[in-house]
Amino acid sequence: MRFKTAFERILFIMPLLCASLLWGTASVAVSGTIESPLDEMISGAAPGQKIGVILVMADKVDNAALNQQLKDNHATLQQRHYQVITALQQKATLTQGPVQIVLNDLEAQGQVEKIRNFWISNMIAFHATPEAIRTLADLEPVEKIVFDFPVQTIKPIIDDSQPPIITTRSQGLDVIHAPAVWAMGYTGQGRLVANIDTGVDGTHPALSARWRGNNGHPAWQCWFDPVDGYATPTDHGQHGTHTMGTICGRSPTTYDTVGVAINAQWIAAGSVDYGGTTADIIASFQFMSDPDANPATTDDVPDAVGNSWGYSPFFHGVPHCDDTFWAAIDGCENAGVVVIFSAGNEGDYNGPNTPNSLRTPADRATTFFNAFSVGAIDGHTAGYPIADFSSRGPCQCGS
Repeated sequence: MRFKTAFERILFIMPLLCASLLWGTASVAVSGTIESPLDEMISGAAPGQKIGVILVMADKVDNAALNQQLKDNHATLQQRHYQVITALQQKATLTQGPVQIVLNDLEAQGQVEKIRNFWISNMIAFHATPEAIRTLADLEPVEKIVFDFPVQTIKPIIDDSQPPIITTRSQGLDVIHAPAVWAMGYTGQGRLVANIDTGVDGTHPALSARWRGNNGHPAWQCWFDPVDGYATPTDHGQHGTHTMGTICGRSPTTYDTVGVAINAQWIAAGSVDYGGTTADIIASFQFMSDPDANPATTDDVPDAVGNSWGYSPFFHGVPHCDDTFWAAIDGCENAGVVVIFSAGNEGDYNGPNTPNSLRTPADRATTFFNAFSVGAIDGHTAGYPIADFSSRGPCQCGS
């Protein structure tokens, strides 16, 4: 069995790159819209049927403006983190109130359930009847209501009939020059990494010793499971353990490793596949932005968070440049976290080198310093060209 994921070629970006963005106020819409395919879903739903949705508030923190303000003021990372988190929280507190009153009333009538409020992107997730969704969409503070899509991992390509892209673990590390970087002293020591995935097997010998929860910190600050609520790192599949191994896996006794940031500690969120939805991902970005729920501290905040999941442009029914995750990503980065995506494995969907095959939200690029996606390369061919199966641009989504 051979694994070929874009994450296997992830570069050593051990974020001393703490790129960010932040505050300012968007205009308020007259009333919200119900976006496709939710509009068709509620038209065909039974009157009492409840559908998982996300309500997006019209008035949001202007992340780009806040980022520029903090840059102009030469804010330290600690100052930046505090100002970003408090600005996002204050905006949600000040604007969600009128909508919450209606939600509470509809909940009392049995038309709404499972309400979750998010400050990272000023959204509210819940399950609601078609009638309740229409009522809420008509409220002035609401920008739109979208379907709470299930979110899937970018599965490893497993095909023993074809030659593997990387024949050994060490070759992949050599291709990205990881050993040379380790020799310079950059091993991830003193840094904190993370992933949002199916979870992580916290007992795995290549990872357990460096889970932050095993290093004197409360488990709830080091692991987040919005799907099943496990208290310690658990993998709902195998994918998250695999990607965390790529990020920072290491043999307990030698440098014969499978990962890149071999001395870094890690935290994780298990929110993809096995029941995970868009709302669970939003909640995970919120967790990553401030794991200890204290805006004044930064040692709990990961330097980087890997994401090997997304909506395929070919079979998930989500269009390119869908902006559902953008505010959460920007808020997370503004708080001091570098966000990295796997590009996807749909590069050969319509034949080799299929263009415009990036998954969403990996298809968005704003600057050279903000959230970006990583593709897979062919380690057997001179020049290391992009692997045929790897999703690729051109990117069509700006800010």
